[in-house]
Amino acid sequence: MRQYSALQISDAAFNYEGRRDGWPAFFSFAPTRVDTVPADSTITREHGEHRIYWHADIAKDTVCTVGGCSIEELARGRTTIADAPVAELIVARWFGPAQALGEIAGGISRLMDKPIRVTTVSPLTGIHRIRDLRTTSVLRASLTVPSDYVEVPWPGFPSSSFSKGVNLGGKWRTVPNGR
Repeated sequence: MRQYSALQISDAAFNYEGRRDGWPAFFSFAPTRVDTVPADSTITREHGEHRIYWHADIAKDTVCTVGGCSIEELARGRTTIADAPVAELIVARWFGPAQALGEIAGGISRLMDKPIRVTTVSPLTGIHRIRDLRTTSVLRASLTVPSDYVEVPWPGFPSSSFSKGVNLGGKWRTVPNGR
């Protein structure tokens, strides 16, 4: 059986003016610690609310990491995931920046062939480089979950939130409205 689980975004916002709306006054930074998490670790199954703060910039080059790298700030924002395993932040940290870049004035074509850096601060903090940015066409019908997939709770989440007889995946099987 094919399965999927859904994330609930409880808050999301971004701007192109460099404002830190909804950000904490400051972030406390500790020395960088690189760690390897074994596949059977409980940390990948722990869940809770996660706040992600991010900014996207055109950088001097693709190897620049911190300090004086930004040539042009593109967007700043935040995303709050209501309840998910911490490991899912690897994907969720891209939601806000992808939307902001997709809606940027002048279109994404003005960013092609430029080194773009996305910095995220969350339980999984990092500096990410976007390379080979390009436009593409997506068929709206491909944005649905196939009928042979069923929605299940995240491992470790209470299954009581999944009521019997409710069409949990119904909204994911309908072509989305919009632009």
